[in-house]
Amino acid sequence: MGNNASVPQPKETAQKLYQKMKNKGGYKKVRISWKCTKALLKKAASAGFEFGAKFMLTKMLPLATAIPATAGLGAALLVGSLASDVLSGASEDTSSKIIAAIRKVLNEEKEQEICNITISYVNRCKIFETSHEKLCEEAKVYERDLFNQLTRISNPMLQLPENATVQNFHSWLKSACFHLQMLSDMITLGVRDPNEVLKAAKIHSNTMKELGSAVKKQLSSVIVLTSFLLSIRLTDNEAGQSVYIYYPYFNLKEIKDKYLELLFDDQCKSVAEKFNSIIADFLAGKLGGKGLPLELVSLPHCPTSAA
Repeated sequence: MGNNASVPQPKETAQKLYQKMKNKGGYKKVRISWKCTKALLKKAASAGFEFGAKFMLTKMLPLATAIPATAGLGAALLVGSLASDVLSGASEDTSSKIIAAIRKVLNEEKEQEICNITISYVNRCKIFETSHEKLCEEAKVYERDLFNQLTRISNPMLQLPENATVQNFHSWLKSACFHLQMLSDMITLGVRDPNEVLKAAKIHSNTMKELGSAVKKQLSSVIVLTSFLLSIRLTDNEAGQSVYIYYPYFNLKEIKDKYLELLFDDQCKSVAEKFNSIIADFLAGKLGGKGLPLELVSLPHCPTSAA
């Protein structure tokens, strides 16, 4: 009985392995991506749209007072997703600073086309800032482009297991958040019926669930536990790292299950739940026609994981 009492529990062993892997830097790139994604979604879900609209009116659309319907254009898309250290004290070079902030948030390889579409949208809004009709046309074009690009991110993840990585999941979440913000803007412009936006939100919710399942399966395939005489080795083939721990027992399946649970909860669950809270607000009609609630808030610097 004494020996049985001293046997470490699978969860405890999995926690030690996970901590060793993090300490070794196995998940450094993923942690950077996770931190940026979580901050973006958190701010998009919790802030106040009115502040953003005022900012856009005074900084980005100086002539918009003559066209009240344009007051929301760009505010939901830009203000809630950008860093306050970039935008605070903005002067005549506000557009350039906003574009730099977009590049800071959308810097992963899978996000580059989303970044390009978003920056093009910003520039086109600046060109046609005095024409409500043209702004509506631009919003329609770029919303469609953004949605199509989201599909180009999600489809390979669902079709090819090796593409269902945690970082690609983060990229999809950030990009989907930008798309929801653009849709919210379009309600303000009167371009989209709120019911159409709700349908899009449901599509994103369902897609996120499918992607989450695909990521779980992929994680299970890349995590390998091997038993030695008095120890076990855990290898994460995606991270390209291995760690060892003293463990003269043989319940490896239970340990792997607990490790995968820790891995997914730490790297995916919190950001998925935050995205779900944004979806829930859309579906509950809490956002009305004012757009996704946003504010000028600080996001951490998100250096590219390729660096």
